Amino acid sequence: MVHQRILFLAFCCGLSITSALAQSAKPKAEPEISATARFRSLDGQTPIRMADYRGKLVVLALWASWCPPCQTAVLELKTLRSDFASREVEVLALSMEEPELAKTKVTTFVANSKIDFKVGWIGEISSQKLMVGEEAIPQIFLIKDGVILKRFTGWNPLTKLAKLHDAIMENRD
Repeated sequence: MVHQRILFLAFCCGLSITSALAQSAKPKAEPEISATARFRSLDGQTPIRMADYRGKLVVLALWASWCPPCQTAVLELKTLRSDFASREVEVLALSMEEPELAKTKVTTFVANSKIDFKVGWIGEISSQKLMVGEEAIPQIFLIKDGVILKRFTGWNPLTKLAKLHDAIMENRD
């Protein structure tokens, strides 16, 4: 009887270990965005459509107005936009906040910072598809025709802008 219990416990432990190993061997899901994705614009009038940027490199920032590194990243993307204004590179910033709760704060930040690129809102499902495997914000994606070429998580003002600049140069046609 004791031997049967030991064998049973060994069998159960073996199944648990095998299951854990099988789960860890699964490939990590990649972030995704549809080339036809649509997002709510800051004014709520004209949707931001990825299809409008077909053939262009898109720098897409996921951010929140309550996040200081996010604010820094969005501000620094103004520089990036001016550096690449004539080179088929577009910048978009999508807030992950609830529009009804954060509209005033986001609108004020955009106006006070003189943001000159499109800003809007991303829904929870779309942000989860992009952020899969990473929860930290800001997250910045370099995208072309729905293909994510590069992903940056977090923002270090000393290095990220240069790395993003280099990634754009590497992926220009």
